[in-house]
Formats: sequence, structure tokens, C-alpha cells
Amino acid sequence: METGGQKGSNPGAEITIPGEKGAEKYYVKFEHPESPFQIWQEKLAEDIYRKLDVPVPETKVVLLTRGATKVYGHASLLIEGESKSEKEIQSLPSWKKGFIADALLANWDIPAAPERNTTVGKDGKVYRIDNGGALLFRARGERKKKDLFGKKVPEIETTRQRYPGLTKADIKEQVSLLEKRLSDEEIDSLVEGVRLPKEDREYLKKTLKQRRDYIIHYFSKY
Repeated sequence: METGGQKGSNPGAEITIPGEKGAEKYYVKFEHPESPFQIWQEKLAEDIYRKLDVPVPETKVVLLTRGATKVYGHASLLIEGESKSEKEIQSLPSWKKGFIADALLANWDIPAAPERNTTVGKDGKVYRIDNGGALLFRARGERKKKDLFGKKVPEIETTRQRYPGLTKADIKEQVSLLEKRLSDEEIDSLVEGVRLPKEDREYLKKTLKQRRDYIIHYFSKY
């Protein structure tokens, strides 16, 4: 049942459901009438983060009944933790561990405002909790122009200063994991695992491979 109201700019609600360990609270973003596929590509972004060992909450796309209407929603398990300032978040190892993944996904809102778009859990890890602005969409649901999510990855230069203390060794480790974990076959499988139009799926497969290769080549001399 709904136990809390909308947070952020998109339609949503806090929902509490029974779980194995008792009541579990999720924040659910409902599909936007003008961009119904955004919730699916947000799920894809989180699947890619998990492949790259970057902490994100447990998430799933669910079909809910609201009044007389059935609607899909992106459900994200609420992480218990503490509010932290931007500088406090940026000082944690798991923050800078997501630099390459954030750049790959063009997830601009994470480095721009970590205090709003991440949560520090009780385990001390930084969880990227709001990923609606990754990949093809901006946070409010507008589509990015193709030059803003294309084969080049300007984010590795434009956002790098947002990850204080990031070393060459850190970057080499992240790029190595990218190369090992996101093969062509794995990218295809992840993209096919979400409900998106065929045109979008094909574009994502091609572009994610190009962006992966761009990053690997960019840092090949490190």
C-alpha cells in the first residue's frame, strides 16, 4: 500500500509491501505518459552498475493498480542510511569507484548533485539511487539528443573533477572491470532484458559498445 507521497519531479509514491524480513519500503516512479520507457532504461542503467560493482539499491519494474488503472513503475528498495554533504560523499571510496560507470551511462545528475541522488547506507557505501537521467533520457523525461549520448564520452573529462582523490590506479581498475564485464554479448543480453522499442534497443547496444571502446582506448596508455 502507499505510505508516502511523491519525491522529485516525476510521478511516484512510497509503497510498503510484506517481505521475508518484514515490511519493506520501496519508492516507485510511475511511468510518465510522455516517456513511458524511461523507467525501463533506468532499470538497465542499474543492471549495468551492478555488473561494474557500483552500489545501487535492489530495483525492479512492477505492474501496479492505481484506482481503476494499471500502470508500470520502477520500484527501488529504500536504503536506510544517513544524510551526507557533497564533500562527505565524495570522500568515500565507493563514490569514486563509480566514475567510469557514471561516464559510460552519461548519468550527469550523479556527479552534479550526489547529495540529492545518492544515499550512504549503514554499510558506509554510496548507493546511486536516482538514475532516471542516465542513457537516453534526462531526469525529467526529455530525450537526450544523440550527440549527448553518442559514441564519444566527454564525461570522462567534464566530470572528472567531481571525484576527488581519483588516481590513475583507480581508473585502470575500473576500465579493466569494464572490459572484462561488459562484453558485446553481455551488453546485448542486458539491453534485451528490458522492455524498450526495438529502435532504442539497437541504438543502445551499438552506442554502449562504442562508448565502452572509447573509454578503453582513451585510457589505454595509463
